[in-house]
Order: sequence, then structure tokens, then C-alpha cells
Amino acid sequence: MMEQILARSEFSLLKREEISADGNRRDNLAELVRLAALDFYSIIPLPAHEIRCLIGDQLSSPGTETEHLYVARHEGEDVALFSCLPAAGLDRVRREVALTIIRRLQGAGKATFMTSLQRYSATIQPLVADGLYLSRLAVSPGNRGKGFGAIAVAALLDLDPSKDIFLHVRRDNTSAVKLYERFGFKKMDKTDYQFASMVLSRT
Repeated sequence: MMEQILARSEFSLLKREEISADGNRRDNLAELVRLAALDFYSIIPLPAHEIRCLIGDQLSSPGTETEHLYVARHEGEDVALFSCLPAAGLDRVRREVALTIIRRLQGAGKATFMTSLQRYSATIQPLVADGLYLSRLAVSPGNRGKGFGAIAVAALLDLDPSKDIFLHVRRDNTSAVKLYERFGFKKMDKTDYQFASMVLSRT
């Protein structure tokens, strides 16, 4: 069954022009990206539709965490996605994304977001590394439990088997941690302090 699903749902790099004229598909992909980093997007003081619009503007756009976005389609539907970028550029990209969000906010919203961002950032284990960084991975709610998450991780590993790969995952997301560990990812905790969002690596 897994082989049949894989054969019909290979991941391919999303090109910006594929979604520029398809608003519905762009919105659906934006919602998938939002679900992949719900903790982050929940601190943005904007209505849900504006957050989806913000994410949609960033899909496959240079200098964002979704610049290199890979999408799997199954029976005509976008069922899963992942995005990655050079780990060495992660901090720069995140700063640019934060600035883009701040520019969209007005009045007290800017201060609220910056305060929330500081608290959110304090929960994330720092990462200084070379290699690939998995910035987003999501499976559409109606297709979870069918193996698409494992297929996404396998597709990520196939991009460049010679490179080390890093990612953040919430410590309490045990199902995701187990999935990554199945593919050889290991915890990088080196201090007694346990961050809520920890680094896993495959080196």
C-alpha cells in the first residue's frame, strides 16, 4: 500500500508561477504551512485569513523559509509538503520574515508581536550548523496516518544524502519525534536546560 501511495504522490519543487494564478491552491498550501508551524503563526496578531495571505505571499519566494517548497499531490490534491534551506542562513531568513510581518502590523500590534516573538524565541533551542534545515513539514488533516509524513522525510533525505540535516520539533510532539528517530535523527541537547522546541540532527 505504501509503495502505491508513493508512486502516485512524489514530491516536486513548487514553482511560484504554479500558484500565482490559482488562489484556492495558494490558500490551501498556505494553510498547510500554517499548520506546520502553528506555535509561531499563532503569535501574529492578525485575522486567520490575513495570516494565510501573508504566508501565501512567501510561498516559493526568495529569502523565506518556504523558498524551496516541495509538494506531494495525490489524486489531484496537495496532501503534504516540506521546505528546507541552508542551516547557516536560518537566522538571517527568520529576521527577514519577522521584519516582513512587523511591516504588515499597525499600532500596538507591532509591540504585541515583538514581545510575543521574544517569548517564543526563548523556547527554541539555538542552532549553529552547516547543512540542510527542515523548516516546514505538514500533512493535510484528512490524509494523516497514511504514511505521507514518512514519505516526506524520505524525500528530504534524498535531496542530498551527503549533507547533514537539522530540524526543530516540539519536545512534547512524541509522534513527530518518533517519526524522525525512525530515519536516524538524534537529539542535540547539550545542556541541562530543555527547550520546548529542540533540535534533531541526522549527520
